[in-house]
Amino acid sequence: MPSLLTSDGVVIEIPAAGCILGRGTAEPGEGVTVVDLHPAAGGRTVSRRHAALSQREGVWYLDLQPEASNPAWVDDLPLEPQQTRRLNDGARIRLGDVFLTFVAPAARQPRPSLALGLEDAVAALTPTSLTRVTPFFGMMIDDATWRDAHEYHRQSAALDRRAAHGWGIAQGLHVHTDPATPGGLLVQPGIALDALGRLVIVPTVHAISSGALPEGTHYVTLRWIEHPEQPQPAWQGAEDYSRSRESYTLTVEAAHPAPPAIELARIIGPGFMRNAQDLRSPGVAELDQRYRAGLQVRAPRDIVIGSLQPGPRVMGAPAPNALGLQQLSRAISGTAPYRARLAGAFALGEALPQLALLYLADSMPFTVAEADLAPLRDFLAGGGVLLADRCSPQQNPAFTQSVRNLATQLGRNPTPVLRGHPLLDSRHLFTASPLTPEGEPALEEHEGFVTSTIDLGLCWQGGSTAAPLEREAIRGYLELGVNLAAYGRQRCHPFEVLEP
Repeated sequence: MPSLLTSDGVVIEIPAAGCILGRGTAEPGEGVTVVDLHPAAGGRTVSRRHAALSQREGVWYLDLQPEASNPAWVDDLPLEPQQTRRLNDGARIRLGDVFLTFVAPAARQPRPSLALGLEDAVAALTPTSLTRVTPFFGMMIDDATWRDAHEYHRQSAALDRRAAHGWGIAQGLHVHTDPATPGGLLVQPGIALDALGRLVIVPTVHAISSGALPEGTHYVTLRWIEHPEQPQPAWQGAEDYSRSRESYTLTVEAAHPAPPAIELARIIGPGFMRNAQDLRSPGVAELDQRYRAGLQVRAPRDIVIGSLQPGPRVMGAPAPNALGLQQLSRAISGTAPYRARLAGAFALGEALPQLALLYLADSMPFTVAEADLAPLRDFLAGGGVLLADRCSPQQNPAFTQSVRNLATQLGRNPTPVLRGHPLLDSRHLFTASPLTPEGEPALEEHEGFVTSTIDLGLCWQGGSTAAPLEREAIRGYLELGVNLAAYGRQRCHPFEVLEP
C-alpha cells in the first residue's frame, strides 16, 4: 500500500480504498477513512475535508475537495477545486502549510516528466479561462469576489512572464562551498522565474548543510513556496490566514528536479563538496553549475569601455581610434548578451569607474609615476582588461617599450595567447590568436594586461583608407574585440563563463 511521509518524519499508511486528507475523524455514515493532519506541522491550515486520495487501475490520484478553504499543490503545481492530479512516486503534496511526500507501492510507477512546456503552464495556471471581476454600484463583495479580483492579476502576470521570458535564472543564485562548515553550501542572492511564471527571490545569502554525500549525482534545487500568515478570527468563529508570503526552499536532493523546480548546481559523490577549479570542466565532488537554466529573454548586462590617454589630454580631442571603439561597442550590443557603453577618455592617475575594457593606444613614448599607478592596479585587481594596442617593436618601438615598462610596474609579464585561452573563446570561438608578419601570436596576456602588436582599433573601423580590410577580416577582428570585452566582464563576474 502507498504511504505519506510528513515533513517531521511521520509515516501515514494509506488504505487500498483511499482516504480523505483533512482534520478530525469520519462522521457516522460517511463511509470513508479520514486521515487527521491536524497534529502535523502546519496542521491548522488544513481544511476539515481538504483532499481525497484514490486509485483507479493501479494509479493513485489526489482530488481537491470543494470544502477546502486553503490551496493545495502537487509538485508545485496548484490544484483548483475538484481538480484531479496524478501522483507519481516521490510526488510532493502541499495542503495549506502541511508538506507531504507520496511514497508509491512497489508496483512500477511512471517516471515524472523533466519538462514543463508553455501549454502545461497555461493549463496549470488557468484551468478554464481568465475571469475578471466586473464591479457595479451596490455589488456585494465577499471573499470569493476579492479572491477572483486578485487571481486575475496574479494569473495574467504569471502567464505574461512565462510566455515572454520562458523560465530559469534571471541573475545571481550561484553556489559556493561554505568554508566555515564541512559539507555546507552558500547560495548567493538572486532572482529566478519558475516554469509557472512565478518569481522566486532569494534576498540574502542562504546556507545549506548536507554533510558528506553518498555515491551518485545530487542536485541543489530551488522551489517556490508560499506561507499563510497573520491569522484572524473569521465570521464562523474559527481562525483563518489573511496573508500569503511568497518564499522559497533550497535543498540538496538525489533526484533530478522536475519543473517548476529549478536546478542551481549538481555534485557527483561520494565525499564532501568542493568549489570547481575549472567552472567549465568540474571534477568528482566539485560543484557543477553548467546545467543551470537561464532565462530566454532578460535585461542585457553592461559592458563599459574606456580609453586611457598617457599624455596630456586635449579638451575636445578624440581618443585614438575613437571610431573603432564605437564600432566595437555596436558589435558587442548586437552579437552578445551585453549592452556596451563608452565611458570616454581617462588620464593616467585619474580615478576609473567600473570598466570591463580599458583601451590604450598611442604613437608616443610615455612614463607613469608611481603615484599614478594605483587606479590601474585597482582596475586590474577588480577584473578589468587593459588592452595596449599598436605594440609593434618594428613600427611603434618607443610606445611599445613604454607599455613593457608599465607592465613591469604593474607586476605583469604578458605571454603569448594560445589555443584554449579565454580571450579566444569568451564569446566567439577562435582556434588561434592573429599572427604577426613573423608568424608569432599577435596577442599576449597576463592577469588582465593584454598587448596587441597589430592595430586592433584601426581594424575595428575597417582598416585605413589606403589599405581597407575585407569584410570577413573586419568581422573577425570585431569578434575578437567582443571577446576582449567579454573576458573583462567575466573576470569581474566569473560565473558568467557558464552562461549562453
